Amino acid sequence: MLAGGLSGWAVHSAFQLDLIRLVVPRVPPGGFLAALQATLCIGVLAGALTALTGEAIYWARGWRDRPLTRLLIGGAALLVLALLIGGLATPAAAFGPGGAAIIWAETTSPAPHRLLALALLRAAATTAAAVLAGGCGGVFVPFLAIGDLCGRVFAAPFGIAPDLAGAAGAAAGIAGGYRLPFTAMAMVLGVGGPEGAQFTSMATVLVAALSGLVTARAANALSSRVRGVWRGRVGSGE
Repeated sequence: MLAGGLSGWAVHSAFQLDLIRLVVPRVPPGGFLAALQATLCIGVLAGALTALTGEAIYWARGWRDRPLTRLLIGGAALLVLALLIGGLATPAAAFGPGGAAIIWAETTSPAPHRLLALALLRAAATTAAAVLAGGCGGVFVPFLAIGDLCGRVFAAPFGIAPDLAGAAGAAAGIAGGYRLPFTAMAMVLGVGGPEGAQFTSMATVLVAALSGLVTARAANALSSRVRGVWRGRVGSGE
């Protein structure tokens, strides 16, 4: 473990990588109503999107086909998604676990609909499509990035600071997609910030955990029903 950590640090320092940065909230929400709106909307969106992404990963891993077929289909999907992300944001935002996408969102202040589109495209490109092509890797950091982008969608509409929206969304992504609400809460406390911002992020984690659970169960039920119908048609020779 120590050797792995030192090796990772050495590579990070040698190539001056900036793969992901946890956003520290600096400004608390302006009032109770703004905090409540942000908590509900960010928690629901980030929790649901990361949960759906997780379900898509399980589906992609379970797809049985020739490796070459998976590579061609997944690779073509990744190429299309990379082009779309590059046109929507920057080419750098299409690669890596999501740090470049967050930097783009921080420095350009894009419109909410562009942030939402980027979150959806990143969810498809960095997880489901990559796994479909035969790739492997962790999804902890990509879920942080997807959640961060989902949070920033509601920064301008509700008048809350983008850093607070991003921090709450990142924690919500871990709670909803990874099903680790206590880890997300520990991350919120570790990142720090004003008490009002921490309380908002904590509440967002709870909403995201519930949203992710409901979304995952609904997706599982729908997937089971579709598979049952498909098997029934194949068995009857239709």
